[in-house]
Amino acid sequence: MKRIAKGYWVWGQFDEKSANKLEEIKQRANRALKGPCFDIHLTISGPLFNLESKTKNYFNNLGKSVNGFKLEARAYEFKDDYFQAFFIAINKSEDLLELKKTIDAKLNLKETKYFPHISLFYGRQESLVKKQLARSLPEIPREIYLEKLSLVKVDENIQSWKIIQSVELNNPSLINEPIY
Repeated sequence: MKRIAKGYWVWGQFDEKSANKLEEIKQRANRALKGPCFDIHLTISGPLFNLESKTKNYFNNLGKSVNGFKLEARAYEFKDDYFQAFFIAINKSEDLLELKKTIDAKLNLKETKYFPHISLFYGRQESLVKKQLARSLPEIPREIYLEKLSLVKVDENIQSWKIIQSVELNNPSLINEPIY
């Protein structure tokens, strides 16, 4: 499948404690592998090729109808793919799959195979180097709290990625603190 070079994507972003821990790990990975800087995130849906006002309105109201929830991290993994070079694999929970299905349906996006992960490095690097890095990094957080959704303009130039708008998810007080 050909990679979409430009568009708008929906990212999941994390509570402060989860984001800080993930950012620390990402910075260590990027220093070791010499990758570009980018915001820590979990891609949930996309791409949209244009941004209509009804899409922005839907997105603004989305946080009121969706509760924050925990994500369960599986392991450090890597592929020979620039945009999935080194990452934390995330389990496909019922909450995550339902959120993706809801967003995709409302935004008229075609159903695609979903591979939830939190990227730590984009680029090309030998598998052996990535394997050694995975062994040297701290234990991954087993649970990560998804606290907000962001609509992001993305293209091949990572430094030009821009968050257009973000919405906090509903009922954050119903979720326990993440366990590290």
